[in-house]
Amino acid sequence: MREKRARKGTDRTSEPRLAEGDRKIPRRQVLVGAFTGSVLSLLTFTGSCRQPRPDSVVAARVGDLAPGQTRNFMFGDTRGLLIHTSRTYRAVAADCTHGACSVEYSPDDEMLLCPCHDGLFDLAGRPVAGPLKVPLEVFEVEIRETEIVVREKAAPLTITE
Repeated sequence: MREKRARKGTDRTSEPRLAEGDRKIPRRQVLVGAFTGSVLSLLTFTGSCRQPRPDSVVAARVGDLAPGQTRNFMFGDTRGLLIHTSRTYRAVAADCTHGACSVEYSPDDEMLLCPCHDGLFDLAGRPVAGPLKVPLEVFEVEIRETEIVVREKAAPLTITE
């Protein structure tokens, strides 16, 4: 009879013995667990790395918008809405504070409408009607030569004695 040669790595006697009560975890379960943990770690990390807001952004150029028209822009991670009213330019956060729906400008009554819940904001971002409680973020608008520049509204000064 032929003598069988033991191949390297196939000798079952070299496997470590499990202690009583321990169980062997299948390789697939270990790999799935490692993959899931990696994905969750990555999502947690990327979610905490918000894009910082710049000092200002160019939302449009003078002449791009006729009175009554709007344009969306990004201000860091915040979606903004530039509005050319009948008299001036205004800029607000484009997402409703109640349900994160996109607000729309109504040029007839110069109000911002949340179509999801029929909520209304005035152009100062204050809730006027509907289930809205939190005002919209309002940005400062400045015209620099041919550019319409939007920046964060300065906080009011508080004087303490």
